[in-house]
Amino acid sequence: MVGCNNSDAAKKKKPVSAPASKKDTVDRSKQAQAVAPVPPPPPPILDTALYNKQLLHLAHDSASAKWPVKDMYPLPGALLPFNRIIAYYGNFYSVNMGILGELPPDEMLKKLMGEVKKMAGCGYDNSRNSRHTLYSSNCAGQAGQGRVSIFYACPLRR
Repeated sequence: MVGCNNSDAAKKKKPVSAPASKKDTVDRSKQAQAVAPVPPPPPPILDTALYNKQLLHLAHDSASAKWPVKDMYPLPGALLPFNRIIAYYGNFYSVNMGILGELPPDEMLKKLMGEVKKMAGCGYDNSRNSRHTLYSSNCAGQAGQGRVSIFYACPLRR
């Protein structure tokens, strides 16, 4: 009976040789240090007491049975009601659809930042941060009807 651990096979094995040069060797400790993963930041937590306080303040500190509406809390990191949003609305290509198309971009942004400063300096409700944004109203149009026999039209004529 022949076993798997044959002594003749062990004699025929070639000895393992040392590496030919230092270029072939890799220092694994340095490689492991270089690619150490950074732990992710902790997830944000919603301050429900502050949320309830902000809603009550927005209702002029006089809650009724109907307002503010008792509903689910927003996701952590929500902008409202913790921030005041100051927005300019319009279409960049139309002077009739809001301020975005009425003024050149540099002048419009300067005016928006002026409004942000006015809101910050007015003294009303300084408990919230101000966020400024642009809201661009865009439309799409097509010459023929779509798959469900609906025409989509754009109010802008060129």
